[in-house]
Amino acid sequence: LYLGRSFPALYRGAYFYHDFNGGVTNFLTFNGDGSVDDNEFASNMPGIVQITATDDALYALSIILGGIWRIRYVPGGNRPPTADATADPTGGKAPLEVSFSSERSSDPERSIVAYQWDFGDGVTSSKANPIHTFEENGVYEVALTVTDSAGSTSTDTLEILVGSEPPVAEILEPGDGAKFRIGETINFRGKGTDPDDGDLGSGRLAWTGILHHNEHVHYDAINATGESGKFVLEDHGDNTYVELCLTVTDSQALEDQACVDVKPQEVTYTFNTVPSGLELTYAGSRYETPFKVKTYINAKRIVEAPVTADGGLTFDSWSDGGDAVHDIVIADGDQVLTATYVDASGDAPAAEEDAAAIEDAPLVTPEDDGTEGDAPPAEETPDAETGQPEPEA
Repeated sequence: LYLGRSFPALYRGAYFYHDFNGGVTNFLTFNGDGSVDDNEFASNMPGIVQITATDDALYALSIILGGIWRIRYVPGGNRPPTADATADPTGGKAPLEVSFSSERSSDPERSIVAYQWDFGDGVTSSKANPIHTFEENGVYEVALTVTDSAGSTSTDTLEILVGSEPPVAEILEPGDGAKFRIGETINFRGKGTDPDDGDLGSGRLAWTGILHHNEHVHYDAINATGESGKFVLEDHGDNTYVELCLTVTDSQALEDQACVDVKPQEVTYTFNTVPSGLELTYAGSRYETPFKVKTYINAKRIVEAPVTADGGLTFDSWSDGGDAVHDIVIADGDQVLTATYVDASGDAPAAEEDAAAIEDAPLVTPEDDGTEGDAPPAEETPDAETGQPEPEA
């Protein structure tokens, strides 16, 4: 949270955060009506794990660059905008109606004042997001130029292919939402067909996999080409799944993509203590018992019962016979694991299990980052192709 006064007014009272996987730093501004605006601040500063704000600067710690960046505001001057043109569709039979968008264009000072589209067929538009129809077959290079309030410009181009229908991607297996056990080998198979080319060859089929984990993603979990392949469903913690995508490309470079979600087989584990209400640690997150987690068959998790607990209690045993800290391999079926504590006499449990409390135990989602269960994930941090305050290494 920046509370200084060296940055322009836009950033005062703003909350800065970083998407580690996406490599982008954003800042939140809070409006008087209670709404929140999410704004891009910086990019291309990899490995940022912490941001600290002082009156005159932001400091960003990078574990990839191995250093600390200082980001400060340098008054005066103007930074050019960045044009980013998109279109849908990018190809098809004539006449072809295409929707164009400049929404991903940006300016460090947030001052884009003009848009100019050249559709490559003698027609132009000054709208930010125009719709244009291409009447004749051909390959058209479309250019978007954006201009900021200081007169600086930026241009982006893309191609529209008129006269050819795009191909169709189809994933034959696995089915969408199919579930597998951790460690299981998953076969995938698909095809691509094109109105002009017919069945597309293996070289025109590309597979990618995106691992979704909690609220972030890991790209390039799978990279393969051809009509078929296989991969092993690895253990990446709870609350994960793989988005498997097939992209097919025809001879005119038109593409289509199909995706399915591949999910681990899920079971419910309930954790309790005797007496109930003590804390246990599951997969790096600590919770008060009893609690439940959704986890995956064949996954390995670390569970920990503190050696001592409030009230003079001492750990005695786990119901599965494990040590106070030990690995568990998730079984095929719901389970209840209980850590028993004894009082000072060491002769008997301090209380009995409460079956009703176990049944009604809350479902929790571990962060898998070593923090306590009730704590937010470790704060992620900044980046610096920013058109905002100037970064200094």
